[in-house]
Amino acid sequence: MKRFFKVGAAIGVSALILTGCATKDYVDEQLAPVKEKVSSLEDRLNSLESQINALKNKVDVNAKEIEAIKREHADIKAQLEKLDRIDDKATDAYNKAVANEQAIRDLEEKLKRQSVNLERVLKKGIRK
Repeated sequence: MKRFFKVGAAIGVSALILTGCATKDYVDEQLAPVKEKVSSLEDRLNSLESQINALKNKVDVNAKEIEAIKREHADIKAQLEKLDRIDDKATDAYNKAVANEQAIRDLEEKLKRQSVNLERVLKKGIRK
């Protein structure tokens, strides 16, 4: 009877061991969805990497354009400052011209008065 139990136990253990082993086809079946998912994720990853590279290129282009705009802005600012200085000089020149014009009018009036006075003096001198 002991032998019967030993044989039975050996058969039972063998059955458990043999049924616990997976076949290659079974493993392939179980791994197929995982492989598909991994493949799908790799495709998405490649797509995202391409999009990231495209965005990096756009960022580089935009950075260069921003630098160009900054340089242009600095040039325009310098030109505006120069124009402001020229405008200040022109305003000063205009103000001087207006003041000179008024001075000339004042001198003309004074000259007219002196001329009138001189004519009176000469007429008085001629009458006497």
